[in-house]
Amino acid sequence: MPPSTSIRYLRHVLSPTSPALLLRTAPPLATPPPPTQSSTYATVAPIQKHKIAKTLAAAAPAAGNASEGRVYSPTQPPSFKAPTSQKTLLSRLYLSLLRSSPLTIIFQPNSMRATEWSAIRRELAGVLAKVDAGLPEEEKLGKFIGIMTVNTELLGVAMRIADTPAPGGKLWTHGTSLEAADGGKRLKRKHHLASLLVGPLAVLTFPRLSPVHIAAAMDMLFPVRRGPAKKGFDPAATAGLQKCILLGARVQERPVGTGRALNDEGIRWLSGLKSVDEMRGEIVALLQSVGGGEVVRALESVAISLGRTVEGRRRLLEEEAGGPKEEEGKVEA
Repeated sequence: MPPSTSIRYLRHVLSPTSPALLLRTAPPLATPPPPTQSSTYATVAPIQKHKIAKTLAAAAPAAGNASEGRVYSPTQPPSFKAPTSQKTLLSRLYLSLLRSSPLTIIFQPNSMRATEWSAIRRELAGVLAKVDAGLPEEEKLGKFIGIMTVNTELLGVAMRIADTPAPGGKLWTHGTSLEAADGGKRLKRKHHLASLLVGPLAVLTFPRLSPVHIAAAMDMLFPVRRGPAKKGFDPAATAGLQKCILLGARVQERPVGTGRALNDEGIRWLSGLKSVDEMRGEIVALLQSVGGGEVVRALESVAISLGRTVEGRRRLLEEEAGGPKEEEGKVEA
């Protein structure tokens, strides 16, 4: 490098306005403070701050529902477990399932595979679809009948709450509340299905008591004699059904109150009942065979005998009430 060029370079570097000299002589940058809750809140946009403050102000009137230092919304009263936990979600799901299912068949699957479950559900849907093909539209229930694997402990809790009426004999409006849990604990060892709630469980639910659908499902899942598989039946479903053991069923007779427990024979008896149309046809045939005149006379005889009984009782009461007055009139005369 020529001497003149090097001299000009040194003058440029050592000049007061040189960028390199300014960087060397600049003071060190201050270390940013560690983030705190206030500084994090300060970095939120002003509109977001307003939304957060508005949400906190709306939650303040719900302090009356506070329990153990937590504030609950008026639409979400305190729960026995955390409202956002999976156990609370499953408890509500099982409770709703039991209330909406008049018949719940309980069975025990042992070491089932996912492919076997899929094959069983697919074959069951096909069997129920064949049953629905010969029924009117309002009686088709195949798409509402399904199998669900359940948590045994949580199913027992939901079943005890469903069978324990709230004060006044009504349904629990909040099935996972502290009061509902305390009421269900009374049936922990006295529940009629407590002996069945052991081990891995699955349920088959029916939205309505339809003997035709119950019989079709029972013949496929739990036949009386399990013979060779039918032609076209999925081998995975056959292998899965051999691992299923029927335990019993729960029949809900009333919207509120304890359901009835059925064993294998009771379920098959229920599935052997005739449909509503068949029973109506039998009643019509019976009335036609007996004759309409005899039926009318039989009904009239009941009404006539009841009327005579009421009339005789009325006359007897009138005589008892008017007897002393007549005797007093005779004495005065």
